Amino acid sequence: MNWGTGSEDGRIAHEFGHILLLPDQYQDINGVSVPNPRFEGDIMATVSGVVSNYDVDVVLSGRACGCKK
Repeated sequence: MNWGTGSEDGRIAHEFGHILLLPDQYQDINGVSVPNPRFEGDIMATVSGVVSNYDVDVVLSGRACGCKK
């Protein structure tokens, strides 16, 4: 959850997702970040991604914080 003042918008959005308790949706494989299946293009899988309906649903439903199941 650290980013500098010169960080690109996508990195800031990705890190803000963590503030909302969204997890990373990628794996580091041999030094390369690979999106998890079904999360290609998601902001939590790549800093060039977009906020998906899944991300919004998880935050609004309370599942990210474990508040609701």
